[in-house]
Amino acid sequence: MSISPPISSPCIDVCQLDADGNCTGCARTVREIACWSALGEAERIEIMRELPARIAGLGTKAAAPEEALALIEAVLGRRSKA
Repeated sequence: MSISPPISSPCIDVCQLDADGNCTGCARTVREIACWSALGEAERIEIMRELPARIAGLGTKAAAPEEALALIEAVLGRRSKA
């Protein structure tokens, strides 16, 4: 029996959407959140590479930008070493 590795995720459990439908915690769109578990790991990593710019674009609407950026950096760092 093989165990799958956990799905990489930028979620910081803030789960609030702004007026544009973007999460103020992780900056993913509603669509990205909804299909996250169905995406391949390469697609998730590609989206996570875009999230720091999106978080910056949220400005003061970003709920916890330092926490989100640290998590994204940690996930991307783990994947680049794999």
